[in-house]
Amino acid sequence: MHGDLAIPITDPMAITGDAKLERLKALGAGVTINYRTAPDWGKKARELTAQGVDLVVEVGGVGTLNESIRAIRIGGTIAFISVCSPAHHLPNCVCR
Repeated sequence: MHGDLAIPITDPMAITGDAKLERLKALGAGVTINYRTAPDWGKKARELTAQGVDLVVEVGGVGTLNESIRAIRIGGTIAFISVCSPAHHLPNCVCR
């Protein structure tokens, strides 16, 4: 996490590390999910919102893409920041 958030957070936030989760709560996050302790974080995010989240900032690539798709609502956005999963490549349909 770098800098402060400029928009209110209403969707669940999935991140690793209790210190980061507490910082997000202090910044106004209503619901946080530690993806290390909840590997099905996408399913959990969908359950908490009923229809899915508006935005997923995807940094894991193929290793976490399924959970990102599970978490996102119809018409939502998955923003690929980087692909950190080693030795994996995104399918061509995702990269276009």
